[in-house]
Amino acid sequence: MEHSPEISIIVPVYNAIPYLRPCLDSIASQSFSDWECILVDDGSCDGSELICDEYAARDTRFRVVHRANGGVAAARNTGLAACRGKYIGWVDSDDLIHEGLFQRLHSLIIEHDADVAQVGMESLYVSHTSPRPFVETVVVYNRKQTVAELLNGKQIESYLWNKLFRRSVFDFVFPEGMTFEDVYVSPLWLRNVGKMVCAPDILYSYRKRKGSISKRFVETRIDFIHAMLNCAQQLQEIEKEDVIDRLANIYVWKGFVRTGKWMARFEEDPKARREVIKKISVLAKTAPNPKSEYLGTKLWGRANLLRNYPSIFIKYIRIQFRKDPSNNDLF
Repeated sequence: MEHSPEISIIVPVYNAIPYLRPCLDSIASQSFSDWECILVDDGSCDGSELICDEYAARDTRFRVVHRANGGVAAARNTGLAACRGKYIGWVDSDDLIHEGLFQRLHSLIIEHDADVAQVGMESLYVSHTSPRPFVETVVVYNRKQTVAELLNGKQIESYLWNKLFRRSVFDFVFPEGMTFEDVYVSPLWLRNVGKMVCAPDILYSYRKRKGSISKRFVETRIDFIHAMLNCAQQLQEIEKEDVIDRLANIYVWKGFVRTGKWMARFEEDPKARREVIKKISVLAKTAPNPKSEYLGTKLWGRANLLRNYPSIFIKYIRIQFRKDPSNNDLF
């Protein structure tokens, strides 16, 4: 009889050759040994597909599925269809994991009889690392608390890759053809979660890769807004509480203003800048009204400018940025 591993690790791979070997080496070095790793080669053409085959030939716990390029959401769906584990973890092909990651996550789920476990992470920059433990000690949340903390964004984020899930949590498919699929599906897995446990251990290293603003970047930020609006709406349906409505209002308008600020500051083509801010302003009109008692004066003011006076929003943000280019506040 074919062995069913305790944990399935799913790694979507697309043209990741500068980072793939270190990533797979960190998976192979896990202290928890009862795992399989599904490498979903999403039509790579830079040699990543050969590296996947090489690791599968070397260690039978690695399995490769080659498919035509369809995007990360499609690759995730392919991995889910192929996996056999009781629990599912996700690793991005350009990241690194600590040797104790899945041992710790598995122990947390078993000890607390949880549906999801989360640990801390660090961002890897060229010159430094930035740790983010999320919590100070082990914390257990029920579903309403999990929803609230995800909207709050301080102790739980929508990232898939610093978590371990019961297989039964994923009774849905990822939306193919869009980015920020992790934001879009967070309400879907949360519907199936009764308990979540979080620990501060820094065990996942997320590689920050330098990018530049482009047409594709603009498209992905619009995708983010759609995913964010969908997430807030569905989370409010899962837990119908006043506190969730308040947090959802803050979550949505933080996202709108942060996205608008990025475009206003860093898109240098004035016409393109106006066009994208106008698109964001139109989408903002579909969101619940920003409430000053929830947002505070500063965020509420910027939210209303973006929603109702996009041209003034651009001028205001660019003036503020010129006054202090190092100002990277979110709101």
